[in-house]
Amino acid sequence: MKKNVCAWSPASIEISKEGEIDRWRISFYQTNPETGIRERFRPTFELNRRRIVKSGKREELANSYIQKVNELLPKGFPFLVDLYGHPTGQRIGKAKDKHNGLLHTPVVEALDVAQCHFQVFLQVCKLARTKRLKFC
Repeated sequence: MKKNVCAWSPASIEISKEGEIDRWRISFYQTNPETGIRERFRPTFELNRRRIVKSGKREELANSYIQKVNELLPKGFPFLVDLYGHPTGQRIGKAKDKHNGLLHTPVVEALDVAQCHFQVFLQVCKLARTKRLKFC
């Protein structure tokens, strides 16, 4: 009797200990449409960043990523669609390199980050001028 194997497995939190630091990853399997082989994915989705760990919202954020990934796995994530459900438009072999959230930053979010960095730069320049430093 032939065993029925699902093309993907649901995402789950995987926590590993590196010294005294916990490393969180979202672990899941997806079948590569080109090769037919199930591949393991363990993206961090930036869950280990200091500001996220200190805010105490890491588990909440991880659960939201798990829910999102589980919704997209039947549609072919990360090979055929990205984290936002859009077709990748790339060769399937390249999809594994693109599953990290850093490569999928929406334009509006990127502009907000750039604006914050620019405002910080202006504040540093203003402070440098008051201290008569030759910085800006």
